Amino acid sequence: MSFAWSYSALSLYKTCPRKYWAEKVAKVVPFKSNDAAEYGKMVHKKFENYLMKGSPLPLDLKHHEKVLKKLRDATGEGMPEQKLALTEDLEPTGYFDKDVWFRCVIDYAKVNDGRALVVDHKTGRRYDDFLQLELSAIALHTYLPDVEQFTLAYYWTKDKKITPQPLSTADFPRVWAKVHPVLDRIENSYATDSWPLKQNFLCEKYCGYKDCPYNGK
Repeated sequence: MSFAWSYSALSLYKTCPRKYWAEKVAKVVPFKSNDAAEYGKMVHKKFENYLMKGSPLPLDLKHHEKVLKKLRDATGEGMPEQKLALTEDLEPTGYFDKDVWFRCVIDYAKVNDGRALVVDHKTGRRYDDFLQLELSAIALHTYLPDVEQFTLAYYWTKDKKITPQPLSTADFPRVWAKVHPVLDRIENSYATDSWPLKQNFLCEKYCGYKDCPYNGK
């Protein structure tokens, strides 16, 4: 494959191939942050500093301390903000190296005796898709092959709730079975330069591709 991908890129293509083209291929839609994204970045940084450096949380995030303390005090080696990258042969590589095929960022991991807790902090709305964390676990296993059992966990900051799910290396084929059909479609789009429009709930208010007939801006 001639393209690198991530969970977010995969999701973008599934949402609308033309939007993927506009952002990732033609790059006619520049990246623009927003208040929600900036807030999320700030929260992630404050959580990272608390978990790894013991830095106090600011007052407006103090109510998360009980959950974060449990993560920090769990047995094992804490690993914050891990930027992992794989080649198409599923070998570790540099995040921006020329042979990179897949990229992911793990907000926090705790590794102990062949097991790992893999956590992603979410400041937005809740959803039930664990594919992001499943792919992160596959990447982590590539770097740490002795780790074969995982607990995947989203921490939903608005609810102060953790939703966990188990995963083992035996589940990896099931994960790839969900991913490869989408990758095949993306590869075909690159090969044929075909990027169909797909109307969805983001079109009218949140899509930056203004040449689309579904764009409501």
